[in-house]
Amino acid sequence: MGSLDGDAAAATSPSFSSTGSSGDGGGGARVGIYACFANGDGSNTLECYEPGANTWRRVGEVPGVPAGHVLKGFGIVSLGDFVYVIGGRLCRGGGGDDTDVAVRGDVARTLRYKCAGVTWHGRFHVIGGFASAAAAAGEASSALERSSAEVFDCGRGEWEIIPGMWQLDVPPNQIVAVDGRLFSSGDCLNSWKGHVEVYDGELNIWTIVDHSAATPDIAAAVLPPSAQRRYCTMAVVGTRLYFLAGYQVAGDGDGGGFRTVSLVHSFDTSATPELMPAWSSFQPIMDQEDMDDGIKELFSQCCSLQL
Repeated sequence: MGSLDGDAAAATSPSFSSTGSSGDGGGGARVGIYACFANGDGSNTLECYEPGANTWRRVGEVPGVPAGHVLKGFGIVSLGDFVYVIGGRLCRGGGGDDTDVAVRGDVARTLRYKCAGVTWHGRFHVIGGFASAAAAAGEASSALERSSAEVFDCGRGEWEIIPGMWQLDVPPNQIVAVDGRLFSSGDCLNSWKGHVEVYDGELNIWTIVDHSAATPDIAAAVLPPSAQRRYCTMAVVGTRLYFLAGYQVAGDGDGGGFRTVSLVHSFDTSATPELMPAWSSFQPIMDQEDMDDGIKELFSQCCSLQL
């Protein structure tokens, strides 16, 4: 669909900070985590969180989206100095007709949607999803198909199936690779399940990561009891998983309405909990012009980019 330049563009309990995290790309390099939202005016905007500075900022609108429309259901990836927005569905701002913006390459043998994609060990994995080879005929997908993954080998130019790589009947929300391991934390019905899971390729099973259930409940310390989580998306920076979360709270003053409060939770996959906490939480710093006055909707997952 388009691209934007990245530059233009000793305790076991969780900790909380409003200053910044140690997350960077190694060697002190700046890293940005990018995601796309729809704001109160109905437009698609690309936003960036910098872990080192603990700041949120708006980069700009997604290019190529006609006036009065928003783009949903697209992929977002980083390559070099650019963030790429791929595919998706064009929707009128107030609803109405949708238009697919398709991007096709070598086609997998099974049609899928609401699946998770990740590059692992040099091959591209498409995991889970609601669909089947018979989807075009309106037939329901089988549990076997939904729990499988398809892997594309770029060297051979071929797809192969891995049965049972995702055992749950509900498709995954996101899967990311960290130091040769795959991690997940939710599914398409619940983006945060209360813990982090890791995949064992030899046994072909997912297990809960030790101490990951010490979830970032610190949100309760800075949010009212009535706050509701609106979105949660995950990105990798070094050995850390960053969870960008948005919470709906009542607006200030007598005008009523709602606003979105952004928090960031970080889980260090390499931490030794007996020596240091695996979880940290941050309340990002935002310029006044970037404050979220209304309800913000997440329209993509996120990706990280060295700035």
